[in-house]
Amino acid sequence: MPGFPDARRFILLHNASTDAFHWLQCVDDPHLAFVVIDTDRLDVDYPAKRIRRALADVDLSCDEAPVLLAICTVRPPPEQPLANLMAPVAVCPHCLRAAQIILHDVEYSSREPVFERLKA
Repeated sequence: MPGFPDARRFILLHNASTDAFHWLQCVDDPHLAFVVIDTDRLDVDYPAKRIRRALADVDLSCDEAPVLLAICTVRPPPEQPLANLMAPVAVCPHCLRAAQIILHDVEYSSREPVFERLKA
């Protein structure tokens, strides 16, 4: 994860209070965790070829499609959570490896309102 060079191992924990958000908990540093949402729950159309190319660049090619997670910033109500759709975390379920991919020149930002993008 950019900005956290010593954080190399994470586990995805389900949030008991909601099925939309989960915790990406660092195993190496128990004080480090991110709130994430599966981008399949959001109205997002990522360029699949760019995602695969970015994964190959970091030696993380996978036979199956990666699960894409957006890191969220959670703010107190009435504000809504914001999702970083410009830099999803791509998780390859088969090999259990992941990398955060920074996409340049895309229509998404690092501060997308989650509730406005939720699929019906």
